[in-house]
Amino acid sequence: MKILRCALLVFVLSTVAYAQDTGKNWTLTPLLNYEYLSFQEQRIHSPGEGVMFTMGNMNPDLSEERDSFLVAGIFKQYFVQEEQEGYPNLFHIINIMVDRKIKRHLFLGLVVAESDKPFYGGWRSFIAGPAYGYEFIRNENISLTLGVGLGIGDFGIELPNGGNLLVMPIPVIRFNLDTSLIDVSFEFLKKPVLNITLLPEYRVRLVNTFTVNQFRDIRDLLFDTRLMYHFFSKESKF
Repeated sequence: MKILRCALLVFVLSTVAYAQDTGKNWTLTPLLNYEYLSFQEQRIHSPGEGVMFTMGNMNPDLSEERDSFLVAGIFKQYFVQEEQEGYPNLFHIINIMVDRKIKRHLFLGLVVAESDKPFYGGWRSFIAGPAYGYEFIRNENISLTLGVGLGIGDFGIELPNGGNLLVMPIPVIRFNLDTSLIDVSFEFLKKPVLNITLLPEYRVRLVNTFTVNQFRDIRDLLFDTRLMYHFFSKESKF
């Protein structure tokens, strides 16, 4: 019932945000997410909610430079139905991101906290840091931004003395290829994420995502494939 009420609230607020032309250059969008994971011995329910504030044009054509500002925060909880000895049955994940684009300059800030209690557990439970990038290539179909950031937290990299590397430079890579048949985006901020969308301009499209959570072994490579249907056209305010 709570999820149903949240879904109704998000729909109403989104309608107000997108269906009315206020003449302002910003939007405030509520976010709602729910996942259900089923394993051989565990079932996990994961509701999530958040808010996103944007200013300026967030999705211009690749040939156009943009001046935009984005702040987003998402809070997710993972409820494990089957308890295991020595492990909590409730986890929290908090994501906060700041994205500021001025012409070809990109300024980023990121905070990710994962623990059985919000912002709890010290160095091993969060990753944070600022970053800067510059857009070297921008034309009708291709965009490439390169830069560097400073990451603080646990990246899953062990030192020879058995400790973890807690401070390290992070490459900033943002690549986009946009055509009528395929949309490819690769981003390396906290972790590498590759998205490949087939038929991106159609109502029915196939989305493939590949990511690496940490850098320990092949088990950290995650991928999923989604068949999506968009109810509204690109020209719709919804």
